[in-house]
Amino acid sequence: MNLFYKIMILLFMNGLTAAVAQAVLGREVGSVVPSDMNLFCAVMAAWVAGALIAVFSVGSFKGKKNEGAAMNYIAGLAPVVNAFYAVGALFFTRYYRAILKVDFLATLAPHASWLLCAVVFMPVSALLTASILADINALEKAKAPNFGPVAAGVVFAGVISGILAYSVYAVKYYGGLDIIYTLGIVILAIAYLFFRGKDMQGKLMMLYIIGALILYFAFNVAGIKDKSAIAAQKSAFNGYEVIKITEFPTVNFVMAKKDNTYYILENGLVAYKMPDETYAAAAQKAKGPRVLAINGGFAGLAEELAKNKEVKEIVCVEAEPYIGVVMEKVFGPSIKTDKKVEYKNADSALSVFDAAGGTGLFDTVVVTPRMKGTVAGKYYDSQKFKDAAEKLLNKGGEIIYTR
Repeated sequence: MNLFYKIMILLFMNGLTAAVAQAVLGREVGSVVPSDMNLFCAVMAAWVAGALIAVFSVGSFKGKKNEGAAMNYIAGLAPVVNAFYAVGALFFTRYYRAILKVDFLATLAPHASWLLCAVVFMPVSALLTASILADINALEKAKAPNFGPVAAGVVFAGVISGILAYSVYAVKYYGGLDIIYTLGIVILAIAYLFFRGKDMQGKLMMLYIIGALILYFAFNVAGIKDKSAIAAQKSAFNGYEVIKITEFPTVNFVMAKKDNTYYILENGLVAYKMPDETYAAAAQKAKGPRVLAINGGFAGLAEELAKNKEVKEIVCVEAEPYIGVVMEKVFGPSIKTDKKVEYKNADSALSVFDAAGGTGLFDTVVVTPRMKGTVAGKYYDSQKFKDAAEKLLNKGGEIIYTR
């Protein structure tokens, strides 16, 4: 294949890898550290720091006698190392709380969050940037016209393709580890095809990459990969009975139990604790006959509202559909009441009132905010949310927060 096209494919794959790595590892980190502005800044700082390290490191070879050989090694081996590191970073993230001996109910200190982002994203950024710079150097040496803008455009196309591939397809059918692992196989295969050669450097590169492929495939023998993934996910719940742990397209879901108390986790944050004494207090204040319960219906709120003699009809809306489906299967059969109770699932917190619309007006809206401290969680306290709730209230109706 023509050298120019080889480099274009490598640049494209680097952009695609950057997008997918950020999506997968960002979601993993977001399940350990609350997804707020502090996390965003930490991730961006790690990516920039990694890129700067690569710029200075690769730049140190410019003008040296071994520049060509060094750039070839960097272009071929940096993606190979990154394939292994991305998988390792995912496992490190899942084991992070266990390593620090921090219970999942506790919030990590800011410095621990920044350290996690640095360990996960800086090397990934440095390796990707180094590979891209080495590819651009090859274009420059080949005297390719307009190599700078062309390289930037191809990398950008890879980023967009990675975002689309992840969000439209991969995240719907595969877990984070499977996505990262499969991408690694593609990268290793491309490196083998493009960098093997008959000279000494080509032969060494071929040996390195073949060895890497053997090690990479060995990780998936006899279910090692899947067993390791489950063990890593459960590591943060030492002392708890993990009932269900699943990566849904929009949420990392965990249901754990300890001392007759259930914990429902949404992206690392406790969405519900069952039993929850706050539900009884909120339910007693509710005015009937019609009540809209936003979040927590299956977590005990519907049962508490049914005890209120004024309440005759309850509409429960869950902001996260996957949590709603799982909780309905687990706890739905145990809910006993002669009141009229209807359950609905929204697509997100932003659409809870759309899901409740068409059922009439309510006398009380009882809200259980979720994802506290995150961008999504702040919506429940916003004026926009309260205005939308008021549109579904009868005159004299009220909004009650359970927490």
